[in-house]
Amino acid sequence: MNLHQHTNELLQRVAEDILPEALSGDPLKLTDENQCIITLDEKIIVMIYLDESTRTLILTVPIAKLPEDVSRGAIMLELLRANYCWNLTQGGTLGVDRTTDLICLNYMVDLPLAEPAQMPQIISKLAAVSQHWINVIAEMSSDSEGEIPAEAGSMIRA
Repeated sequence: MNLHQHTNELLQRVAEDILPEALSGDPLKLTDENQCIITLDEKIIVMIYLDESTRTLILTVPIAKLPEDVSRGAIMLELLRANYCWNLTQGGTLGVDRTTDLICLNYMVDLPLAEPAQMPQIISKLAAVSQHWINVIAEMSSDSEGEIPAEAGSMIRA
């Protein structure tokens, strides 16, 4: 099975189920670099990368910049607790990007995905988890610079 084509079919299913406005423009599909970036509700960014060598999709959702204030340690502890047995991540992993200090939720999907209807469900689940953590981090932090910078999409690396 051609994984690039399969992924584009999964992305089309996402467009049909949760991004109907995307259907009026260009189809939702991978770039030549095997990447796709979608935005949900104008606030949740989902970066999708196809790794053909491992036959996986890597989904990354930037949540917020790790605060520089006194809440930094407490937030990191909460992220660790959430990761324990995927307690508060719905199967994803929370981490901090070493070059940007962005807290991100990451999720890996093995391909091919037997049931294409699962892809919109996965994206929706990750969006809900991300929104939860955006709220938690905002409540815990006194740092007002926790917003996701515009260059967050450049975090995808091959």
